Amino acid sequence: RAITQVAREKVPLIIQFVQMIVIGVVLGALYINMDKSFRGIADRTGLLFFIAIGVAFGNMLAVVNVFPKEKAMVFRERSAKSYRVSAYFIAKIIADQPIRVLSLILYAAIVYWMAGLNPSAAAFFKFFIIIFLEATAAGGLGLALSAACKSVDVANALAPALTIILILFGGFYANSATIPAAIRWIRYISHLYWAFMSMSTNEFRGTCCWACSPGAGPNCVITGNEIANDQLSFAQREYWEGAVALLGLTCFWNLLGYWLLRRGMPKFMTLNSDGQSNAAGAAAGTATAGTVNGGSSGEGVVKEGAEAPPRGGVAGWLHSKRGHAAEGKGTTDDAPEVAAHAVVASPAL
Repeated sequence: RAITQVAREKVPLIIQFVQMIVIGVVLGALYINMDKSFRGIADRTGLLFFIAIGVAFGNMLAVVNVFPKEKAMVFRERSAKSYRVSAYFIAKIIADQPIRVLSLILYAAIVYWMAGLNPSAAAFFKFFIIIFLEATAAGGLGLALSAACKSVDVANALAPALTIILILFGGFYANSATIPAAIRWIRYISHLYWAFMSMSTNEFRGTCCWACSPGAGPNCVITGNEIANDQLSFAQREYWEGAVALLGLTCFWNLLGYWLLRRGMPKFMTLNSDGQSNAAGAAAGTATAGTVNGGSSGEGVVKEGAEAPPRGGVAGWLHSKRGHAAEGKGTTDDAPEVAAHAVVASPAL
């Protein structure tokens, strides 16, 4: 059903693909055929970080409103035992993947080759892997936020603010080495940091002949390793670390989202074969086994060890006692006792 819902929304799908094509063409035209000059280095890092921002925002905002809009339907179907929460959550994740993969392939192919990034097929494949993993991590964060929020307005207000904080720790606007140690840990939960790091190392590592800063002279060149290690402060980082971190964030955010969604589901009382809830049955047993204190007014008592009224309630019990009296199994003294017992009515019955 989740796949059918995605396929049924043809207009949003068309808009999504058109949007990816337009943004890809605009970015490719803006950074077309970048060279290895000092300005080219700045342009490449700016383009890579902008790609990371676009992928993060697009995939997070696409799912952040899912659960607040569908919670009423899910509550109704869960009360009917139609499916488990885990099945619903996994279906949501799987249904989005085909569209996500196709749109990212289209987007990456346009931007990567138009802008003139690392002209290696292996580098392009690694570039696509990173933006796909970033998209799944951002989608997992969006699902977790969606499960935590009770309304669409709250989710829409929190999503951009949270993403902006993660952007600031992404390694572009503030160098990782200059961030105060007390808050430096935030970068480790930022999918933008890991995506930008992996894309940068994939772009610069193993390359050569990049121009130095203008003041260093016209014949000065540096290697791509120096750019990644010194200028971007990724000396202790490798491409695969970003891929593993993004995969770990994807698992963490999705598990957190599942826990929050399950925790927010209402609890339904199980029924026994007679249609009576377990809690009501337990209350009935407690009331009939205990003692009900009566006074001088003549109100009856159900004493401990006395005969408990049958399932039919007080009326059925009274009828049973009269039947026993009619058959001679009781005495004339039973009538007052029956009348006294008849006034006892437990709410649990």
